Amino acid sequence: AEALLTVLDRGRLGETYCIGGDSTRRNIEVVRMLCEALDRYAPANTPHADKISFVTDRPGHDFRYDVDASKIRDELGWTPRTPVPQGLEETVRWYVENQAWWQAIRDRGFASERQGLSGGG
Repeated sequence: AEALLTVLDRGRLGETYCIGGDSTRRNIEVVRMLCEALDRYAPANTPHADKISFVTDRPGHDFRYDVDASKIRDELGWTPRTPVPQGLEETVRWYVENQAWWQAIRDRGFASERQGLSGGG
């Protein structure tokens, strides 16, 4: 949100700015960080990482996400204030503490199945 406010305040009209966390990670690293946070805030009988299963990659699958945020940093002076591990931790904690909010969305029929597979799945 701070990055968006920075763009609104100091960005050039019509310009595009990529907002990123300056923290390239492989997908599996992010999943493991999420599992560790879930172990702290919503412990289960076994570690959440034990539930990781590997599936066939969908067409166009990204193995990592890396946003080049150098433009917003260099032109507007914005850098992320929250490191990725801390941000993931805080996000997991929020979702655990606010289950009623997201459960209401799921109860209205939000599709939580794996997306992007051929055949409409």
